[in-house]
Amino acid sequence: MAEVADPVFVQPILDAYFKWKGHYIDHYFPGCLQEIKESSSLEAVKKIFFDHPTKSHEILWVLPAFESFGYFEEDIVKIVEDYYRDRYETVVRASPMAEDSTLEVDWQVGYLYSYLRAAGKLHQIEEVMKAIILDRRFKEDQRQQTLSRLLRIDVASSLAWLGEHLEDISDSEGQILIAKELSTWTGKIIDDLQNRILLSYCGRAKEIIQEKRRKDEAKDATRSQAEEARRGSMYVNAPVVTDIFELREKVNTQSKLNLGQLLFDDDESLVKQFQIAETREEIVDRVGAGLRAIISSISKNIAVDVDVQKALSLLPTGTEVTDVSKPLNRLHVFLSIHDCKIDDGLCGLRLLNRTANLFTHKEAADKLIICLEQLGLKDLYLKEKWPELHAAMLDKLKGCYRDLLDVLVLSAEQMKAQDK
Repeated sequence: MAEVADPVFVQPILDAYFKWKGHYIDHYFPGCLQEIKESSSLEAVKKIFFDHPTKSHEILWVLPAFESFGYFEEDIVKIVEDYYRDRYETVVRASPMAEDSTLEVDWQVGYLYSYLRAAGKLHQIEEVMKAIILDRRFKEDQRQQTLSRLLRIDVASSLAWLGEHLEDISDSEGQILIAKELSTWTGKIIDDLQNRILLSYCGRAKEIIQEKRRKDEAKDATRSQAEEARRGSMYVNAPVVTDIFELREKVNTQSKLNLGQLLFDDDESLVKQFQIAETREEIVDRVGAGLRAIISSISKNIAVDVDVQKALSLLPTGTEVTDVSKPLNRLHVFLSIHDCKIDDGLCGLRLLNRTANLFTHKEAADKLIICLEQLGLKDLYLKEKWPELHAAMLDKLKGCYRDLLDVLVLSAEQMKAQDK
């Protein structure tokens, strides 16, 4: 029996596109073709691309397929760049005064930026990107995506440019999106920019920076508590908890540079892991509730921005539609659509999460033992060595985050190689 990704389906998919052309579902067909890694499939994608006028926004739906095939021919790249500049000029012509109301422009800039970045050509539209960030006629999400991508072209020069124009952004939406973006970065230059926001920006923008600084202070307090805990006999978990905290920070820093987004939300549950579990009740609390909360603390800003069927194709076999929005599945889809080479087990986080959950279900003791055996921790559980089991589970989580960091570092190296 033929598989869905079998080349035999290329022509039927192309025929279906022409049948449904102009219907709201016609943009799904390039996505179907990109799953078929054959030259005939690429040729079909090219036919769909050139079937549209080059200044039509419909060409954007084809770009993920071209990116998937690594197809960055000069004529295609030029069409995309020209489209981008034309759309910018269209907005400016339609609303000549920057004080006019924001226009509702249907413009999927995310696909466009992703394609040009993969082609190593994003810098060629840098000046237009800067103009969009400063111009309130563009929608907030367009400006936010543009700012995020601009900072990933060259962080130092982009921040220097932003510093020169920070006070030029006078509309509240623009100020808020600048504050949101800068609240996810760290460093001396960032501190200086944040101080200027606190002096001259609108109330909500100031609140965002103030909230970020309160969280930073809480993190510093957590670090101090960890250092003190190292010296306490009841807090023998302090070293591994501190390592976990630092690894989460490193993962967030790397993902921000790679993908423009933090992966983890701040989670105070880590503090509770300092004190070791000495009884069955405490192991259920520390691992069953606490550890699972830490694993599930995936940033709410990470959304599944592909259709459900595409998301299911990226997730492990057997995933239900209703489970797509669960934290680890959102993380899995997000990493996959950004070409991070992630395994079905999500660097071990899935098994660890399932094991932690089973600690809270007495009726599932047999399933818990099976999971613990897969982790190599069955004997500690059966012998009721709760302190050792608690420490071992934390060490497993540390290993998961270390592996996830390796995935992000490798992805960054591959992107740099593509840019060259």
